[in-house]
Amino acid sequence: FISASFDQTSHYLGGCQCGNIRYAISADSIVAYCCHCLDCQAKSSSAFGISVWFSTSQFKIMQGQLAQNTFTLDSGEEKLCAFCPDCGSRIYNTVTD
Repeated sequence: FISASFDQTSHYLGGCQCGNIRYAISADSIVAYCCHCLDCQAKSSSAFGISVWFSTSQFKIMQGQLAQNTFTLDSGEEKLCAFCPDCGSRIYNTVTD
């Protein structure tokens, strides 16, 4: 993420690799972590994926239209993956019951 003064409430700006998607996050503090699940390994082509955790109310798409896929996890929960339809960069995931 790039720290920027987008406006009084946006602390971080980011986007996909091709620049089609741009977003703002207004979180005061963001938790970052490395996940070693098989899905994150596959998506990152690495031993882990790096993610950040924040409330959906603190996230806003500023430019572009996301594509989405939904998967059923072993737990029965639904995982929604939102990504750039042009370059495939994953923008966010969310899990619902």
